[in-house]
Amino acid sequence: MPPHVLILGGAGFLGSHLAQGFAQQGWRVTVIDGLLPNTGGQAGHVAGLAGVELIDRPIAEVADLSSRLDQAQLVIDAMAWTAHLLALENPRYDLQLNADSHLVLLQALRASSLRRVIYLASRGQYGSTAIDPLREDSPMEPNDIQGIHKLAAESYFRVMAGRAKLDVLSLRIPNCFGERQPTKGSDLGLIGSFIHDALQGKTIEVFGNSRGRSVLYAGDLTDIVLRAARLDSWKGFTPLNVPGHYVTIADLARIIVRLAGRGQAVTKEMPAEIKSIDAGSARMDPTKLEQFLGTVSYAPLETTLERTISWVRQHSS
Repeated sequence: MPPHVLILGGAGFLGSHLAQGFAQQGWRVTVIDGLLPNTGGQAGHVAGLAGVELIDRPIAEVADLSSRLDQAQLVIDAMAWTAHLLALENPRYDLQLNADSHLVLLQALRASSLRRVIYLASRGQYGSTAIDPLREDSPMEPNDIQGIHKLAAESYFRVMAGRAKLDVLSLRIPNCFGERQPTKGSDLGLIGSFIHDALQGKTIEVFGNSRGRSVLYAGDLTDIVLRAARLDSWKGFTPLNVPGHYVTIADLARIIVRLAGRGQAVTKEMPAEIKSIDAGSARMDPTKLEQFLGTVSYAPLETTLERTISWVRQHSS
């Protein structure tokens, strides 16, 4: 009998990459995804994947959730809403998706025999800080709604790991990009908005020359999660930074313009609305991740950006 993984939010951008990766490695995969508005969840992301079952209901409406957890060896919590600006306008929706849904999972876990959880946390939990590099024990003071709720969810897991004897691996990930990322809407994220504007022949506005970001390709995240799933060395609550590539935002914009063959990048002063939620330029320290997994390598940034641009070009019409 192949091992069984339950992926929550598994029809979304990152979740579908994980579902595909685990299925290709011979795991039996059950995806639970409510396909809720603005989340990026689409049944088509996992349609046709051999060994993948989709339950297209919000987690709170899955009556047999505990028994389904009993049938799995691992649960991956990829439930999230990543629209930072929209979350400021609709914080209660963000609360529902980035905090409350994870409490539903934790309640079900208490009634099940499954103990192993991988949670996709966020670099945004640290907020803007003068601490550089960021280590797993660095203070976390998020400065936007999404970061607050992601930190709350991670805190739920930390507390319940002790009380319910769970083994929780919390991966704090930065800006992610790749195939199947959202292509429509008003809040596409840093890389998504740059690609959208470049392909439309528009001007990409970069706020400042020296600001940097960690960025992570979805395929690289999948490889890291697959490696972690094969280990039994994580016990209790274990947070890990997953830094990916570090690049200045100005360089990122210039690379995207060049690869897209359209658009241009200009530097401007940062608007107050953006400045108030800017996560800062601190790097993420990879030491603990590499102590845990061994050497971690990432696919070349330009190669993965080119793949992403090609995918967006084909799917944004």
